[in-house]
Amino acid sequence: MNYLPHELEVWRAELQRLDTAAAQLNANAAQLDQLAAAAAGRAAAANADATRLRNEAAALQQQAADLDTRIKTAQDQLAQEEPFFEGLPGKPPRPNPAYTSLKTLIASLTQQRDQVRAQATARSAAADQSAATAAAEDQNAKRLAREADALRQQANAVLARKGPATEQIAAISRWQQELARHPLDFAAADLASRQLAAAIATLELQYAGAGDSAAAAEKRQRHLQTLAAELTRKLADVNSQLAAAVAQVVAETRQVAELQTHIHNVLLRKSL
Repeated sequence: MNYLPHELEVWRAELQRLDTAAAQLNANAAQLDQLAAAAAGRAAAANADATRLRNEAAALQQQAADLDTRIKTAQDQLAQEEPFFEGLPGKPPRPNPAYTSLKTLIASLTQQRDQVRAQATARSAAADQSAATAAAEDQNAKRLAREADALRQQANAVLARKGPATEQIAAISRWQQELARHPLDFAAADLASRQLAAAIATLELQYAGAGDSAAAAEKRQRHLQTLAAELTRKLADVNSQLAAAVAQVVAETRQVAELQTHIHNVLLRKSL
């Protein structure tokens, strides 16, 4: 019986196909796992950078605050000094070295403070950027992990479909054994033939259903083709009518213009 060997090959090919599909899905999931791990690593590195930069910004802000204190102290000292000392009779006032030194110190400290504040601001901005990068990479890692889990679930679903195929292979092998047994076990052969008949009936029903679906699809295709042809014909009629209507409008517009010109000329002659 050629039917049974053919069915065995079909079901074995189906098992191979399911195994291949599941293996591919699991391989894709493993690749996504690697990508998710890499994204998580980048997120951790970006978070570490954000922490380091925030600490540096805080240290720089503290340094700026210390410079502010030194500037305030120097300004208080400057307020107690005079820029010049009284000079000798007939001589100009003498510069106060302490006042000049304090002014120079205040200018230098102010410049340092402004530079430190700018560095602190830059560190804070860089920390915010690193934090945003970390958040984006973390979301990417979670998305990739979800996609990997979904692929593994699909692989498990594919492998679950091997059960019916394996059962069918076992049944066909059993039918072959019973039909080839010598001497023939009539009870077992009868059971095998009834099971085989049921399987063939199921296939015939599936074939009939597929045939009905194909016939319905063909009928719908013919209907759509007929509808498309009808629409094309009606569109051509509308286009031809539209062309005639446009020509008529152009002609009537020309006539109206000629009539207006004639009326204008008549009125002009009467006025003369």
